[in-house]
Order: sequence, then structure tokens, then C-alpha cells
Amino acid sequence: MRFRVNLGALVLLTTLTLVLLFGSINFYWVRHETTRALTGELEKRALHVAQGVAVQAVDAILVDDRLVLKRLVEETRSLDKEIAYIFLVGPGGELIAHTFDGGFPVELLKANPLPVQRDYMVRRIVDTQGREEPIRDIVVPIAGGYAGFAHVGFRESLILAGVRVMDRAVVGMVGVFIGLGLVASILFARVVTRPLLGLTAAAGRVNLEMLQGTEASPADLPLRHSAALVVETEVDRLAGEFRRMVERLSAATRQLRETQEQLIFAERLSTIGTIASGLAHELNNPLAGLRNCLRRIQREPDNAEQLLRYLSMMLESAEHMQRVLNGLLDLARSRRPEVHAVALEPMLDRVILLASHRLAEVRITPRKEIAPTAAVIRADQYQLEQALLNLVLNACDSVEQRIHCEPGFSPDMLLRGACENGRVHIDVIDNGLGIDPEALPRLFDPFFTTKAPGRGTGLGLSIARNIIRKHGGDIVVESPPGAGATFRIVLGAAV
Repeated sequence: MRFRVNLGALVLLTTLTLVLLFGSINFYWVRHETTRALTGELEKRALHVAQGVAVQAVDAILVDDRLVLKRLVEETRSLDKEIAYIFLVGPGGELIAHTFDGGFPVELLKANPLPVQRDYMVRRIVDTQGREEPIRDIVVPIAGGYAGFAHVGFRESLILAGVRVMDRAVVGMVGVFIGLGLVASILFARVVTRPLLGLTAAAGRVNLEMLQGTEASPADLPLRHSAALVVETEVDRLAGEFRRMVERLSAATRQLRETQEQLIFAERLSTIGTIASGLAHELNNPLAGLRNCLRRIQREPDNAEQLLRYLSMMLESAEHMQRVLNGLLDLARSRRPEVHAVALEPMLDRVILLASHRLAEVRITPRKEIAPTAAVIRADQYQLEQALLNLVLNACDSVEQRIHCEPGFSPDMLLRGACENGRVHIDVIDNGLGIDPEALPRLFDPFFTTKAPGRGTGLGLSIARNIIRKHGGDIVVESPPGAGATFRIVLGAAV
């Protein structure tokens, strides 16, 4: 599963997570150490007070002077406001003196007994009802325990106050770090994230039209946002390199486009050379007919009926020669590609006319089938004619090979236009030898050819596919073994 997140938000989240994590660890550690240090200090104070009371109480206990003992514990308690109580017990656990005004809580007698061979004992006493704060009760022996024991209870207010001060300090420190993290994230967003967003947006706008120079120049891409704080970073250098890369790629694409146009024109000239001899034959016959008509008119200049008949034949021959020459000139002329509405049937007729001599050599009279939905298409007429002419001439070569192998073979070719699934299909179907299955994957590779040396450049099918792909379509081929081949041009929707 993939999530798309903003880099600035990710840095901010990471910073806050780390600050909170290390802040929590630091808070726990400092709180623990502070509590331990304050507890140690409190216990030292309590031990000092308890030992002082034990030393001063020995004589009064020996003479059983309870008044002196009472005054001793009360005066000692008044010396320190953290002292919650002081009480003395005899060796048998009987209560001797205490500082409680409202009666002695007897449960304290057994709350913190002094183990044998211990100099003192400290125990934390907690009020289960939560009415009093916790107390540190410390007990020390009086005269080694023979005269009894002295208990002193210290409130934990010192510890709690210190811990609260520490809590405020740590929370304040974490807050400062969070604020610093926010500031750092904002600076990061300005210095790194914004240029990256600009770079991403610029990369998203780079397309084939821009690289070919039909849209805004790549040099105008706003790869860097202006800001009050301008810092030159690796991201800025990356943006600059991206700009230069797009410019180099644009120049290479334009050069590649020019090279492709030159190849298309070169292949067009090669095709013209292929059909030149046939066109000479196409022109020679009408010229011979014109000469015969002129000779007959010259013999009988006053024969009006013959003159009209021969003039009609001469006009028809001249129009045929004009169509042939115009087709040749249109094929040879170099022009910028222009996509517009093109009638499919007249275009197929021009292709058949240009290839007529080659078709006659292999005894083929092409058939046409054009569905009404494909009668008009959007294309560059002359480039599409070139692609179709290449396919027709290739089909003638395949049929000729089969004629040589099968003398009684009846050749056939079908030019079909149809519309399927919203796309126009133009098929060139022949019943020649077909294509070797091993050659099919490489059929459209540049300079790949199955013809004999000197019979082809190997660029015809590659350039034809390039032309169709520039129209947003493609060429697919089907060739069952021994059943001819079908070359299908797939274009966009019909007009």
C-alpha cells in the first residue's frame, strides 16, 4: 500500500514525534532522578531530627518524665514545618509521647517497625482515603532500643514541590523544542519543499509538444519560487540541472523529429524510384494514342465527325496523364504535415493509380470495400498515402513471390475501410506467400527486410508505422502461414 504525503508535513510530523518521544524519555528520567535526590535529602533531614530526639529523650525516659518528653517532641516539631508528627514508644511498643492534637492514630504503632540490627528504618505511609499527603516515617532506636524508639514523620511536600517545578521545566523545554521544530519545518518547507513542488509541477508539464517546441519553451519553466529568504541549496542546483536537461532533451527531440521527416522524405523518393518505370509506361501509352489521333486528324482535317471523336479521346488521355503526373508530384513534394478531413476512396484511387504499373505486373486488380462510417477520416493526406503505397507495394512483392512458386496461382488484393469500436481501420489484404512467423517480431524494425539485396531499404514499414503513430494510431499485421497477410492501419474516429 502506497501513501502520498507532503514532504514538509512529513518533516513536521517526524520532528514532533522525535521531540515528544525524547521529551517523554527525558521527562521520565529527570522526574525519577529529581524524586530520588529529593527523597534522599528528605530522609537525611528526617534521620537527623529523629536521632536528635532520641538522644535528648534518653534521660527523660529513664526517669519517666513524660512532661519533658511532651515538650521535647512539640518543640522539635515546631522547628520544621515539614514535620508532620513525632511520637515516642517504649521498648514494649507502648506510647510514651506524641504531637497529635486530636488523638493518636494507633495504626502508626505498627506502620513502621524497626527490624533487628538496623540503625533506622524509613517507610512511606499513604492515606488510602486521599485526605492527607504521603508521609515519610523514620524510626530510630533510643539507647539502642533499650529505652524505646523515636518516630518522626516528614511530609512529602518538599519532594512534590520539587517534582512540580521539574515538571514545569521539562514541559516548558518540550514546548520550546516543539516551537523550534515548527520553525525548522517552516524553514525546510521554504528552502526545500517549495522548490521541490515547483520542480514536480514543471516535470508534470513537460510533454512531447513542449519538447517539439510547439508549446512554451522549457527555459520558461518556473522551477524556483521567489521567497523572502533565498538560500542556494542542492534542490536549487537540481532544479537548474533539470531545466538544462529539458532544454537538451527538447533540442534532441527537435533534431530527431527533423531526422524522421528527412527519413520519410528519403523513403518517399525511394518509392518514387520504384514506381518511376511504371509511370513511364503509364504515360507512354496515352502519348502513343495522342500521336495516332493527331496523325489521323492531319490526314483528314476536314472530317468534322472524326475530329470530334479524336478530340474526346485526346482529352481523356491528357487527363489521365495529368492525374498520373499530379500523383507523382504530390508524392515527391515536401510539405509540412497538415491533418484535415480526407475522403478515403479518392485517396485509395490515387494509391492504386501510382502503383498501377506494379499491380499490372503481378496481374492484380485491387478491390475496394469502404463502409459509409469510414468514408471520411482525419489525417495528413500525403503522408497517409505514402504509408498505404508502401503497404500496397509490399503486398505486390509478396504476391509476386507466390506467382513464381505457383504458376497457376490467382492473385488478389483487397483495400478495405471500416469503423469498429469508434476507430477507423484501413486494411491492405493480399493472398501472397505471407510472412515468416520468425520475422513478424522484427517486421517494423528499421533496416530489417526479407527482400533480396537491392530490392528494398528496410525502412518502408518502419516509416509507415512512424507516420501512423504520429496520427495517434498504429499498424498491426496478421499473417497465417500460407494464407497471405493483412496489414491494418488503425486510426482515430471517423469525421
